[in-house]
Amino acid sequence: MALPGDYIPFFNLKSQPFRLSPDPDFFFPARPHVAVLQVLKFAIERGEGFMVLTGHAGTGKTLLLRLLLQELPGEKLPAVVVTPAVTPEGLVALLLEDLGKGVEHTGLDMAILLKRFQDALLELAATGRELLVVVDEAQDLPRDTLEQLRLLSNIELDNRKIIQILLLGQTELNDVLSDPSLGQLNQRIVINETLLPLSPEETREYINFRLARAGRADLEISPGVVSLIHGATGGVPRMINRLMDRALLMAAARGRQSVRKEDVSEAEKTLPAPTPAPWHGAGGDKARPAWRSPRVIAALAIAALGMVSAAAFWHVTPGREWVSRVVSVFYQPEGNRQGQENTVQGEGVAAEPEAAGVIAAGPLPAGTAGEGEAASPEPAADTAPASPAADAARQVMVVVNRALVRSGPGGRFEFITTASYGDILPMKGRDGQWIMVEIWNASGRRANGWIYGKLVREIPSDRRGR
Repeated sequence: MALPGDYIPFFNLKSQPFRLSPDPDFFFPARPHVAVLQVLKFAIERGEGFMVLTGHAGTGKTLLLRLLLQELPGEKLPAVVVTPAVTPEGLVALLLEDLGKGVEHTGLDMAILLKRFQDALLELAATGRELLVVVDEAQDLPRDTLEQLRLLSNIELDNRKIIQILLLGQTELNDVLSDPSLGQLNQRIVINETLLPLSPEETREYINFRLARAGRADLEISPGVVSLIHGATGGVPRMINRLMDRALLMAAARGRQSVRKEDVSEAEKTLPAPTPAPWHGAGGDKARPAWRSPRVIAALAIAALGMVSAAAFWHVTPGREWVSRVVSVFYQPEGNRQGQENTVQGEGVAAEPEAAGVIAAGPLPAGTAGEGEAASPEPAADTAPASPAADAARQVMVVVNRALVRSGPGGRFEFITTASYGDILPMKGRDGQWIMVEIWNASGRRANGWIYGKLVREIPSDRRGR
């Protein structure tokens, strides 16, 4: 069977929907992934010392890291180490380079390197900033380099951490950290999250979501095809991308505008067999530990948010400063955290409260509503949406990097999809600060969704661009 050179024009797609490289514009907000992202943001805001994120290869750690770095508060300076197989001296030299204090020659004594690093860290702290060290593929770190990271974390100023460390790695990283020789480091880990593969239902939504983002929300994928894909990939996003990319190619070669089981089977034969996740085998999802199921993790995340909401009532009580810090992490708009930096650039920030589901808020273009101001947190809606006013003649344009579209006008409604900067959405109505827009849902059908008003700007209905 002769394969076409490119299936994108055949399916009339705007872009490649299943590319393997991490792309924040194609981030699918699966509940477990969103929960992990919020936990890491919370820990970074609190200044926790050691954090760990593990996951099977292809589950989305790198993409989650990119989103995390995009949303990093202005007072955090990231230093990302992508070559973890380094000596302790090499690690400190790399960090000095990220701090703008590059080492002029190699072979310096560790004591000299550490003195320079401490001086650079204290100099950074004097400007009100802190260092966030991120080590990718941390399972490859030598034991003595891991121990050196622990020693670096001892540097404090006025009993507060001025350096935080986030280790990202495959599941083997936990085996490395369980080494008795790293017992002191293990005791300092306050966050240890694991990214899990997608469930069958999440796999279906993931495929439809990416097709919609690429311009073909109407391209139906049958339940049988989804089941076959999930069984072959174990729900690992990278494996799904690889198999769906080849299956679309097979379908295009047969000249049809749909993906069938035979396309998936043929595609699977042409690809190397993927390494299954530890919990994926003959038992499918049943082999996954029950406590690690996406629904359990989502329930725990919702419960945590509920506890934070309840804690807000203690905020006015003397001696409850720690509650104020917790509440601010979940309810403070991006503008409050990054306003100082953006004000220097002459731009304001408007963002949906984090509890309402914004993924990433960026600077607003000049002239947009809310310029120079941060959105006030709005209590999440508990009731059904009010009848929206007729407003079908208008459109809105998304003016932040990424934001969630929800099923109702409030932070407690579930998300349907994401919208990206520059997206033009038909406006169907409004309810308070929330705007009803028309979107493509995860099933590939037109539906109405709600987006926080500070994240969009109304534009004339005849406008067709950014």
